[in-house]
Amino acid sequence: MVLTNRQKSSLHGAILQYLIDSGLSQTAEVFEKESGITPEASKKEAGKLEQKWTAVMRLQKKIMELEQNEKFLKEELETASQGGRRKKDANSLAVPRPPQKHALKGHRATVTSLDIHPVYSQVASTSEDATVKLWDYESGEFERSLKGHTDVVQCVSYSPSGHMIATCSADLTVKLWETDGYNCVKTLKGHEHNISSVCWMPMSSGKDHVLSSSRDKSIKVWDASTGFCLKTLTGHDEWVRRVKVHEKGAIAASCSNDKTIKVWKLDTYKLQGTLHGHSHVVEDIAFAPSVDAKKEAGSGGGMLLASAGRDKSVKVWDLGTEQLLYSFDGHDNWARGVCFHPNGTYLISVGDDKNLIIWDLKQKREYKRISQAHDHFITSLQMNSRDLVTITGSVDHTLHVW
Repeated sequence: MVLTNRQKSSLHGAILQYLIDSGLSQTAEVFEKESGITPEASKKEAGKLEQKWTAVMRLQKKIMELEQNEKFLKEELETASQGGRRKKDANSLAVPRPPQKHALKGHRATVTSLDIHPVYSQVASTSEDATVKLWDYESGEFERSLKGHTDVVQCVSYSPSGHMIATCSADLTVKLWETDGYNCVKTLKGHEHNISSVCWMPMSSGKDHVLSSSRDKSIKVWDASTGFCLKTLTGHDEWVRRVKVHEKGAIAASCSNDKTIKVWKLDTYKLQGTLHGHSHVVEDIAFAPSVDAKKEAGSGGGMLLASAGRDKSVKVWDLGTEQLLYSFDGHDNWARGVCFHPNGTYLISVGDDKNLIIWDLKQKREYKRISQAHDHFITSLQMNSRDLVTITGSVDHTLHVW
């Protein structure tokens, strides 16, 4: 590209002023002599070099996003030309694709977790800013904040009916909120350290119970109606990062800094088994939603569990045999979140590499990925079975709706 004399003069002035502003006086003197631009003339170009650079970086990022979107659209056109049809129900093969539908902004610090309402188009998010925020993910509108915790809010979970919300925090409490007036109706105390996750027993269990996991190495089972702790499960050697309950309510699984996953029988509150395979902290776990996932993954009939860890891997386990089925290695940094696609065909993971990766369980390989899905580490992930909306949360303070 050939610059006009005026463009050259402007560029030289911007470079000289940048060198002067950066304190590179010797380099500036040499450049002044060779370019013929004086410091007086360069003052009007102050800041232009930085502005141009920032603009170029923004354009480069936008180009990458458009190229990725074009790739997804071409793949969908190819599928359509072969007679495929994208359905918007639980049996659909629809997966997240760029660009995001909404970027939900309002938190003043890292988004630590999220949960999607079981009935309405509402998502709840928690943050290091000590708040819980509720959003309408269809419109992208902020609805309200729930305030009451005095430290980082680590996790949020809707009750199966959606009438209650459970949250947990580094302030050592679990709080229960009713969704009629969004008031805190109970504060559960008993953990001795940071509480990292909370979840409800499914409706099929017939029990109004909440489970929580903590840095105190324990899992507690609470009666939501009375607020009493019914049982404390111990077995992990370090921080219990996450606890999840299977949709039928018979078993729970937990993952920990001790690099293991433990499976618990909820009728007896006894340890059923321990899964070894990760070489670093296990950050997240997710149960497969249906028998379809077992067929796709080649399971022998046992329940499937996926896990994501700081060893950058995403693993799939057969809980019937307590065997590792396979391990996906595609993240370039910690894998932080994982969930199954509602139809059981895919597994979705996110990580500190800012990528969202979709894995094909039948082919046992990467299917698609959204690079730079956020501007910073991605901390949380969930996909809604009703409308196949995927929502991610990040250290960049935002939630993205895909």
